[in-house]
Amino acid sequence: MKMKKKIGLAVVLALIVAGIGLFLAYYNTSNRNVWFDNTVINGVDVSGQTLEQSKETLTKALNDYTLNVKGRNNGKFSLKGEDIQFKLTLSDKINQLFKNVHNKIAFPYAHSKYKVDYSVSYDKSAVAQAIDESEIVNGSDNYEIVNPRSAFIMYDEKKHDLVVSSGIDGNKIVKKEFKAAVNSAIGRAVKTLSIDDNTKYSNIYKNAKATVSKEDLKKVLPEYRELAMKFIKWDMGDNITEELNPQEIADMLSYKDGKVSWNDEKITEWTEAFAQKYKTVGTKRTYKSHTGAMLSTAEGDYGFRLEWDKTLAQVKKALKKKMDQSDVDAYAKKADDDTKKGITVSLKPIWYSKGYKLNLENKAEDWNSTRYFEVDMKEQKAYFIQNGKVVYSTNCITGKPEGKRKTTTGAYWIKQRQLHRVLKGDGYSTPVTYWVRITWTGTGFHAAPWQSWGSWSPSYYLSRGSHGCVNLPGDAAVKIYNLAQYGDMVFMHY
Repeated sequence: MKMKKKIGLAVVLALIVAGIGLFLAYYNTSNRNVWFDNTVINGVDVSGQTLEQSKETLTKALNDYTLNVKGRNNGKFSLKGEDIQFKLTLSDKINQLFKNVHNKIAFPYAHSKYKVDYSVSYDKSAVAQAIDESEIVNGSDNYEIVNPRSAFIMYDEKKHDLVVSSGIDGNKIVKKEFKAAVNSAIGRAVKTLSIDDNTKYSNIYKNAKATVSKEDLKKVLPEYRELAMKFIKWDMGDNITEELNPQEIADMLSYKDGKVSWNDEKITEWTEAFAQKYKTVGTKRTYKSHTGAMLSTAEGDYGFRLEWDKTLAQVKKALKKKMDQSDVDAYAKKADDDTKKGITVSLKPIWYSKGYKLNLENKAEDWNSTRYFEVDMKEQKAYFIQNGKVVYSTNCITGKPEGKRKTTTGAYWIKQRQLHRVLKGDGYSTPVTYWVRITWTGTGFHAAPWQSWGSWSPSYYLSRGSHGCVNLPGDAAVKIYNLAQYGDMVFMHY
């Protein structure tokens, strides 16, 4: 009885083995012309595909290429394959892989992953250009480039005081190294590249050179605190303020050989940026001429401009002003508007010239477009335009077009009005009336009774032109004198 049971079990097992064998034979035979189930090559699923189909699938998938680079401080950079003429070609080794796979017994539900070599071609010059013009390299309004710094003294926004920082890694890219990493990734058809990984790509970002130890800075922190813990604030007008904060002031200090001193170069650099920020002189402005045509000019002296030498001296004086340390401690303990006032130096800007209104978002809107003068030197006419309409016009005679006598062009402003003035120049000294100064070099409106107004024509100035001023008939000079207000815009053009 026992013998019969053993024989029966052996038969069952033999049948099972035979069944499995037949099933495997069927599975391998039926799939001899395609890749087996769950086959992945170079990250692409090619299950059930013929060799040729898989080649097409792989080529298409791999040539649909985009490289995405992730950098420090959320920096991003991407390159599309189509923009760099990316082309990937599989090697013939895929043919041998197909043969090898089918020379072995394959089991259903098994997962197989393979990697096949390929060659890549692309336009390296297009890659270089894309990197040279990229935000991650050059920065933008949305992505600030921060230089690395070794240990330094910084203003802590939470503590409202100066502290010693270990340093900042920054995100300043070394282009040569970045290009090498990008080209390497493209050559391997890698689609993601994380250059914020310091262990792999520490050479891609510029590293700070240690110039001073953290311990040495701790020793001079009280001196830094005494000099830099203050705010310098300018009321620029038109509800605009400019502020120099403790961090910016601390950066204007230098530490060397145990001594703390002011860095004149950095002070000058900040003041230059301050002056440029508020400079509107030289801005291109568009205005409606007497003909209704829109004209533009970037010439002339109209606009806001700080007086450089006096502003630099003002900044240096404010920097050296020491705050009461009890006020500094009070601000560090509780930072609010009241304690901030205790460590704030309040100043007024020293303007060399001013426009009508400050508009930093659009510097060209710094003038009063509702009232201005226009001198058309081709027509030899002067106009006063108000609310878009000519309300007064007159004949005029401008400078004779030779040498220094030619009347200047551009946008200027009324600087002075005098009933009587003596104009002096090379070989002449002429008393005039109803003088309205347009430029500091001597151009202005004034009465010119010596001119033969009865013989006036648009070409009269070619032979009888002034020394640069805008000559007017007597009644017109009175009218212009009465219309003109300090600061009014004067557009001069041919």
